Amino acid sequence: MRKPWPTGKQSVVFRSAAGWGDSIYAVAIVNELRKQFPEIIVRTRHPHIFSWMHGVLPVQWSKHGEDIAIHYSGRKQCPETNQFQDLLFACCLPIDIEFRIDWKVMNKGLIERMKAAAEGKRICIVAAPHTVFGRRDGYGAELTPKWDGYQAIIDAFKHKLFFVQVGLIREGANFRGIGMDLIGKVSDTDTLDLATSADCVLGQHGYSIPLAEAFAKPLFVIYSRRGLNSHDPYIKFSTAQKTNTRSTSHHAVDDEPIQTIIKKAGECYGLPFQ
Repeated sequence: MRKPWPTGKQSVVFRSAAGWGDSIYAVAIVNELRKQFPEIIVRTRHPHIFSWMHGVLPVQWSKHGEDIAIHYSGRKQCPETNQFQDLLFACCLPIDIEFRIDWKVMNKGLIERMKAAAEGKRICIVAAPHTVFGRRDGYGAELTPKWDGYQAIIDAFKHKLFFVQVGLIREGANFRGIGMDLIGKVSDTDTLDLATSADCVLGQHGYSIPLAEAFAKPLFVIYSRRGLNSHDPYIKFSTAQKTNTRSTSHHAVDDEPIQTIIKKAGECYGLPFQ
């Protein structure tokens, strides 16, 4: 159940959820809210990606002290809306607003180096393999897919795509065929620069979904069968139908045959695979 819309206030406090992907969603939401509030305070763990918005003050993240929480958890089991629409609902906004970020590249030198290294190939951002949620208690780990499908996609299309890997850490796999490995080497704003300048994204459940969809980039995600079969309702409903917003986002499940996964990825990226 959402909080009532704050009235009679010049400055309104919104709290993003804690994750990196949550903050990407929040940028689009806060940008929309600027049309209604002259001053917005947003509690976030990723303040720099809000720095370009006039009238928005990012402050230290905390679990308390907000007027509205930008979070989708309360509608996780509602099949009629996707994840971004759930965020719009939580913020009392129309759910037909498009998810997009009008981002301007900040680190032009990084993008020039990436394009030069690609030597004319199309550029695909790859999310570094990591355990979903990354919680110490292991909650959500069953959403983490098997990695062999990702390696097969990279092997199949490395002559047509230049793969650029991003993320804070690498867990569970070390992909071969990566053209530029930027794990732990770029900032939050750099990552948005890379995504908006790339041609497509290869990701998993988590931040790579809003990273691609904010810029309408073709996205391919492999979902975990263990997660889809989970007895936990929050995890079980973390499906492609719930998490994906755009028709440019495609998916497979990690128990499908490898050749099927490669073919689906090729269709997503407009690359035929025999």
